Amino acid sequence: MGTLLRESSLALRMLRQGHGAVVVGAVRKRLQHYESRALGLRRDLSQPFECPAAKVAITVRPLQGHEGRLLATAQVSGPESYEQLSRFQLFESGLGTCYAATASDGRICYVQWLVGPQENDKLDAQFHGTFPLLAADEALLEGAYTFPEFRGMRVMPRAMAQIAEHGGEVGARYVNTYCAIDNEASIKGCRRAGFEPFSIRRERLRLLHSTCSFELLGSRGEGEEHSAPDRN
Repeated sequence: MGTLLRESSLALRMLRQGHGAVVVGAVRKRLQHYESRALGLRRDLSQPFECPAAKVAITVRPLQGHEGRLLATAQVSGPESYEQLSRFQLFESGLGTCYAATASDGRICYVQWLVGPQENDKLDAQFHGTFPLLAADEALLEGAYTFPEFRGMRVMPRAMAQIAEHGGEVGARYVNTYCAIDNEASIKGCRRAGFEPFSIRRERLRLLHSTCSFELLGSRGEGEEHSAPDRN
């Protein structure tokens, strides 16, 4: 029931902020049969990589506790409110380290979470099978979000490349991330940050029951599929 409770909490927050239409749309999607695919991308930290430039100067650092409130109070509406509140909920969960990219005037441009293998239990409790458990030499980047006023400035590739390099601090050689397979802009940003495709994730929802399967690109197997009944 963990994921259901997490999503219910997010829905309640959105209703309180007057975003009922977004909540109704999400509920309708949950009642349908659908399948989604995500591309898994990976960066090998042992390989040299030149960090790409952004159109604005940025500094990457851990997000401070009081700054997390920005994700809950920003004046946005519609699907954008869902994106920000879901990140705030991830911040509240305490999973991993949330890194922020800040502009020269101190404004936060971008956030993303780095999760190491030491937090596999928290990762599974938060996402219930959406991500494979991390090997001892792996880390995960999740929750990438560029604030609207900084989009189109190539902040994501530079910030993501710098955040990935902190993977060494949690013992990782490989840093993984996942993007919806039809999100061409995000995939392009990941590749500019030094990430290359390595797997496909398939999620299937049938009457509130979901499953995930993972397949390595270039392998002949279908990947090991596992059920995630708590992701209903």
